[in-house]
Amino acid sequence: MNGMSLLVKTVTRVTAGVIFIFGCFIASSGPSSIGGGLAGGVIISLAFILFVLAYGRTHAEERLGKQFALNVMGIGALLFLFTSLFGCGIDQPVQVFLSNLAIVMIVGSGLFVVFLDLVTFRVKAREEKP
Repeated sequence: MNGMSLLVKTVTRVTAGVIFIFGCFIASSGPSSIGGGLAGGVIISLAFILFVLAYGRTHAEERLGKQFALNVMGIGALLFLFTSLFGCGIDQPVQVFLSNLAIVMIVGSGLFVVFLDLVTFRVKAREEKP
């Protein structure tokens, strides 16, 4: 069996969605209160990390994929660059929203990619051990 027990997988199905929605809430309420792109991105990445821990690395890589996370990070970087360069022509609330969205995409997918790399590195190091 790949991953953890059925109980952990069932609880993860429920809580990962709640954690993801909470991260979106924190990211969207950033300019007006505590939170923002960084905090929201970290919380959103935790939802995906929980999924990897519950279902196992191979199952999670089939569904989420490192390449998809890298693509999201690249799109977030381009969105942030676009907002920075052409922000003068955009209304301030829209500019703040786009900046927060870009930061959420960069931070969330970046932390998820780092976690996947560390998990893969640990597995490879364990396989090479004599």
